[in-house]
Amino acid sequence: KKSVFHIIPNEELEKEFLNRFHKAEQLLELRTAIYNPSKEDEYLFESVDWNRVLTERKNNYTVLFGLLSKFQSKIIPGEYQFLMLKLNNRDKIRKLLFSNDVFLPIHWVDSPSALSDLQLSIPVDQRYTISDMKELGDLLIKILEAHES
Repeated sequence: KKSVFHIIPNEELEKEFLNRFHKAEQLLELRTAIYNPSKEDEYLFESVDWNRVLTERKNNYTVLFGLLSKFQSKIIPGEYQFLMLKLNNRDKIRKLLFSNDVFLPIHWVDSPSALSDLQLSIPVDQRYTISDMKELGDLLIKILEAHES
């Protein structure tokens, strides 16, 4: 079954990824110079149909938002890169999703905001289909109904 949401669950691999991601973030923080993109990068950037990208993100967001309308009070208003949920037991929900082969990132881990411990980011970008959003929405509903007060 093809879906970019699904991976082989592996907590050690996830920890390694997050470790490397954090190290990369630290290296970026140290950079002071500004670099120009290569000609190849410029070509790739210019070849993207950004209107299509935005349309697909909006469509995915709208579908997932509609599916989760029962949990509207838990949806954090935002743009179309992620649908953000505010969950009292975010880590438990995330582990349940992980056990169903769905990996969702945690953003702003080092933020001093109390909200950062409650936020769950759901990617809705153009790599995903409406079918992916429906499948994920159905799974989220099932888990949220059982485990979120």
